[in-house]
Amino acid sequence: MDNSHILLALLTGLVQGIVEWLPVSSKTMNLLILSAGGIPVTQAYALGLIATFGSFFAALAYFRHEVLQMLSALRHPFAQEPEAQLLRFVTLATFATGIVGIPLYKLAKQTLSVASGSVGMLIVGGLLLVTGFIASRREKLSATEAQAEEKEIPNSWRSLLIGGYQGFAALPGISRSGVTVTPLLAIAPHPFNPLANHAGNRSDRCLCIDLG
Repeated sequence: MDNSHILLALLTGLVQGIVEWLPVSSKTMNLLILSAGGIPVTQAYALGLIATFGSFFAALAYFRHEVLQMLSALRHPFAQEPEAQLLRFVTLATFATGIVGIPLYKLAKQTLSVASGSVGMLIVGGLLLVTGFIASRREKLSATEAQAEEKEIPNSWRSLLIGGYQGFAALPGISRSGVTVTPLLAIAPHPFNPLANHAGNRSDRCLCIDLG
């Protein structure tokens, strides 16, 4: 590995650390940076996803209290205590994410491998437009949720559905936070995270712990 690749890796990590917490696709930003650095699109896509693993440790540190509470709930996972409810939500949503996300990742990787560089970037650009639409929808739903007083706990099927939506974040150009929070607000109009006041963002970020 020469100096240029080391600088490229450092830049990718820096961008990942910044944009992970923004409603944009960090893996896509990594893909664009790596592609501009001479990395083939298919490899840049895979490396962009791998780079998001660094967010796992950041999320784990930030949500250490929630993690400890969920671990304590393993003794009574079906109880009605707040930590048990969050444990069930994260577990079911993460399971659904894997079911949807793994096939989509393989599909995206195969598509990018057979498409030319320009066609691959065109596909990524189209999916970025989808993320923009999702972000605009999220703002409207957030405004509605902010005015609501009653909060609802996502039940089992809603948890699975939200996790399934999050699986689409495996596609390049799709923002994980956007594709998670938007359906969270839509499916559970007034979502309630029993361990925090800011429900949507807090529940969404707890899912990030499992995704990395």
